[in-house]
Amino acid sequence: MHKNGVSVTVILADNQFECTQDGLASYGIQLNIASASENVPDIERCIWTVKERVRSIYNVLPFKKMPLRILTEMVYTAVYWLNMFPVVDGILKTLSPRAIVTGLLSDFNLHFKLEFGSYEQTHEDHNNSMAPRTKGATLLRPTGNSQGGYYF
Repeated sequence: MHKNGVSVTVILADNQFECTQDGLASYGIQLNIASASENVPDIERCIWTVKERVRSIYNVLPFKKMPLRILTEMVYTAVYWLNMFPVVDGILKTLSPRAIVTGLLSDFNLHFKLEFGSYEQTHEDHNNSMAPRTKGATLLRPTGNSQGGYYF
């Protein structure tokens, strides 16, 4: 399968993805399934890296307890930022994984303005009354769209 000049020929996976083998074979992609008792080292290293990033976000926030939704968003945030920068030993040295897969480039002025957990005022639907037009919210992560939106 080809996308943005990159050709996928082999996918390393755990046995839970064996059901996709025939579908991938029709695209000329070989699925290399790890046996039940072994792990795929590249995947395990990626999981370890994501856990370390989540731990670092968690430990700089001033909260003792957090809702599950916030913890889930920390994982999304860690993966989002890992995919925003080129990988040193990646397939393309100048493009990030996000750019390779989606074709979208990062814009510093749009995607890098705010950090996870910051308190912001968000615009709310309003009428011409004296009711507040903004609402306090905790920033979760950029949406990654071309307008530079964020999830709160």
